[in-house]
Amino acid sequence: MPKHIPSFVWGGTKGWQEYRLEEALKVAERVKGRRGKVLTSFEKDLLREIFKITAKERSKFLSERN
Repeated sequence: MPKHIPSFVWGGTKGWQEYRLEEALKVAERVKGRRGKVLTSFEKDLLREIFKITAKERSKFLSERN
């Protein structure tokens, strides 16, 4: 296993793939909902920005391993 796995990457010994942003947002909403909290629009925007910022790192990681 690699020492570092970029944000929004999913997988393991059988291969790696990019985790879809909209799916990640749905999961975050469910997780916060279980704690009686709401995923705010600020948090959604923050996750979208992180997704954009880490795109090159994710692409490089995936191209080297798949």
